[in-house]
Amino acid sequence: MKTDFNKIEAIDSLNYALSLIPKQERYAIVCHMILGFTLEEIGKTLGLSRCRIMQIEARGMRRLRHPERLKYVQEALEAIS
Repeated sequence: MKTDFNKIEAIDSLNYALSLIPKQERYAIVCHMILGFTLEEIGKTLGLSRCRIMQIEARGMRRLRHPERLKYVQEALEAIS
């Protein structure tokens, strides 16, 4: 039962961290890193090039590494492990 609670806690922390970055960056990260869509597929959905999606995703990842947001990402990883 503790494992289920840890997973819920991890998802909550990750969702909160993602909620702190702009919508387009969040969409690119979730679709590519979590759902497994290709950059080209995401680009078609948003009407942007694969290269532009890569830039948007990179900017979002940089934002997630900011100390204010990184603590929530780290909490999520700790809750899973």
